[in-house]
Amino acid sequence: MKYGPMIILASALALVGCGTVKNPANSSLKLEPNQVMVEANFTEGGVLLAAPRTLMVSGEEATIETSQMAEVPGQTDSVKIGTVLTILPKIRAGKIAFRGSCSVNRSAGRSNRLNLKTAAFHSREAFFEGTARSGEIKKVEIYHPNGGRLTVTLKFTVTVNLKQQMSLR
Repeated sequence: MKYGPMIILASALALVGCGTVKNPANSSLKLEPNQVMVEANFTEGGVLLAAPRTLMVSGEEATIETSQMAEVPGQTDSVKIGTVLTILPKIRAGKIAFRGSCSVNRSAGRSNRLNLKTAAFHSREAFFEGTARSGEIKKVEIYHPNGGRLTVTLKFTVTVNLKQQMSLR
């Protein structure tokens, strides 16, 4: 049992954090930003319609959809109502270059009168592109012929995927 005290000492040193770096060449890896958090608020007439957000990989397109199906008189297929945001962010030189589209399809009324059922919908769509700094907010406005306005507020935040970066070590 002459090795017993040495094993106890080695275990104690390992517990307090003394150890060696197995791969010092990789210990100096820089964590490069590779993800963009996009937060969107769809508002109309001061009413918040949807507030989706998602974490996206730079250079990969993503679609955020908050919708439901609405029955239409005389049709076998329902109509999708809600909001859809499609966006492609790319991190370049510390800024986010982005392009995408947003659409809103909302019910504009229903009627079930004698011998006549109706359903109406308002649909709006906008396409956009631009650049933003991390934390910056951009607004896309879609005007309706009746004077209404749909505002899509986009906030971009650059993040680092630590799990992916740690797997590179």
